[in-house]
Amino acid sequence: MTMLHVLVVATAFGSATGQMCLPTQDASELLKQRGLSMDGKVVVLTGASSGIGLGIATAVASAGAKVIILGYHKDSAAAAAANITKTTGNKDVSVIAPFDLSSFQSVKDTATAVLKMAPKIDVLVCDAGLNSEFAGLPNVTADGFEITFQITFLGHFLLTETLLPALRAAKGRVVNTGSISNGFHNLSSSVTVYEDETLCAWQSLPGDCSSVAAVQDVLRKPAPVLPFGLGQGFTFLSLYFKTFYSYEFSDREGANGVSMYSGHPGVVETAQNGNFNNKSVVIAQCEPMGWMGCNCVSDESLEFDVNICPLSIYDGSGGLAWLAAAPKTTIEASPARFFTLCVPAVAPANQYDSYVLSRGADEARAYALSLTSLWRQWVAKYLD
Repeated sequence: MTMLHVLVVATAFGSATGQMCLPTQDASELLKQRGLSMDGKVVVLTGASSGIGLGIATAVASAGAKVIILGYHKDSAAAAAANITKTTGNKDVSVIAPFDLSSFQSVKDTATAVLKMAPKIDVLVCDAGLNSEFAGLPNVTADGFEITFQITFLGHFLLTETLLPALRAAKGRVVNTGSISNGFHNLSSSVTVYEDETLCAWQSLPGDCSSVAAVQDVLRKPAPVLPFGLGQGFTFLSLYFKTFYSYEFSDREGANGVSMYSGHPGVVETAQNGNFNNKSVVIAQCEPMGWMGCNCVSDESLEFDVNICPLSIYDGSGGLAWLAAAPKTTIEASPARFFTLCVPAVAPANQYDSYVLSRGADEARAYALSLTSLWRQWVAKYLD
């Protein structure tokens, strides 16, 4: 492997280990332990019928939130809502379905229904995603975009921008289920990224794959095959865009009291996890990155612990539930918009931070803004 660059940092995350939430504790227990109440708060979630989203929804419901699940399948969303009520005792769990992120019209119609039900939204959790193109689904949607990109990112962009009035009314926040979008090796003296671990290498695309010019073309075509048994999809690009959107959105909406965060849950055992549900793959791919690549850590020594991974949906959702429930004064103590295990992430796990280090803060802001301008152009027909 050829070394691409070296970042001389001791860890890919901030030093506030006292704030760290370990994945040995499920999300509901975490919020209870930290005394985080969501009584009177309205939380709208995508992806909450199963997986990490279900873990987050269960946690915020246990903390007293009014929960609104936007579900692709009405029956599975209703079953999840019933399970949450049974588990937490919270009866204020409702469903809006069907909701299809691969259709801009469905997103618009659902957002309209949400605004009627909840004129104030304290937290919008964007968790739903599609890691790979599935048989029976079109590779490119009727709106003209590759399906994993539209479901994982662009549909959520439209949903978020449409729900802005309710978020502003509550001075709320948006929480994105994100992830790292490149690999790295955690060495004794540095965190090193190799050429076959970059965003574009993981995405099986040329080295300029994330430029505004490149994405205008590539995101309208079927995706390449990904590593790690994840199939075909723009998984890593979509996660990368979530990070940059979190910074741009927070800069733009900060004056309105609204913010956005992305959280890396680590390797969680879900149906879309590819080969990462296999412990031998976890060891091979995660151990070189140290715990911070996959959140395989059981105590604050930060030693990689393969025995804990893959995480359950309830353990793996703790950091995201914390992003939803933590007081604003706590979460905004850092300018970071990308977190894992309740602590800010830095380069190379945080791609925005990597961009700042390589090109400067002004260029990073300009690039994030140019991406948002492109997304807005693509969904303009559906924005008021």
